[in-house]
Amino acid sequence: VCSSDLFSLTDAQLNRVGGIKQAGAESTLDAQGYLRMVAANPTIGLFGASTPWVKGKAMIGHLICKSPEIRPMRVDGVRADILKRDPGMVEFLDESSMQSYNDDIRRTKEFAIVKAEKAKLEAELRKANADERKKIREQLAAIDERVKKENLHHVSAQMPLSGYEAIPPGAELENAISLVGASDIELGGMLAALERFAENPVLGAHASQGAGVVSGSWEISKTRVGYIGKVTLKPFIGLEIEGEELLKAKEAFHAFIASDACQPYADTASMIETEEEEAA
Repeated sequence: VCSSDLFSLTDAQLNRVGGIKQAGAESTLDAQGYLRMVAANPTIGLFGASTPWVKGKAMIGHLICKSPEIRPMRVDGVRADILKRDPGMVEFLDESSMQSYNDDIRRTKEFAIVKAEKAKLEAELRKANADERKKIREQLAAIDERVKKENLHHVSAQMPLSGYEAIPPGAELENAISLVGASDIELGGMLAALERFAENPVLGAHASQGAGVVSGSWEISKTRVGYIGKVTLKPFIGLEIEGEELLKAKEAFHAFIASDACQPYADTASMIETEEEEAA
């Protein structure tokens, strides 16, 4: 954060997700305003924005498995009745809770019977004549009333949950991150982003089951210069940075965000009229 001022909702959206595009005409920037905004906000310069439109300089490549013979592992889900899985759990329930459990089972069984009866009547209704239809509709209405009055329902404690596929633990993946035309400050911003990611390096869903945690290292090269250093991500610990130029870029970024030159706010002065307003 560059200053002690709080963000407006627009500024928070701009810095977090690149803004929220609303309906209507889209404002544009003049060339000088565009460059001023990007220079004053490394986050926008790196990752881009949609309001106004800014093309980010960072390109995050796909994670590609190095071993083609590795196939995703299947993790099955299940929802089990705790009392059927472990009858000993009964000892931990008071009398009223046990009664509620039994009532749920009863309502589920009765609902299954009522559901089958209703399906049979609906099939008969499709073939019945006018006089028969009236009687069948009355029977169906009575069933619906009973379901509502007695709170009959179907809750299957054994209903399986959807499973998912995951990359096997320990699989090695290749990834490339490219910064095109980035300044030293923006390079430092990318390192700062990786440092923050290292605090909770989780990709995808099912983190509660230990899925998605990644570690890694990237060798960093510069166009027409070659190798300039390496970074290593240690999960939940931090990011190790090797290379004098990378360390200087990190220092330059932190010095910049502490200065008055950093402006992570929407600069309305750099906006020009929309095309619709110009036409008017």
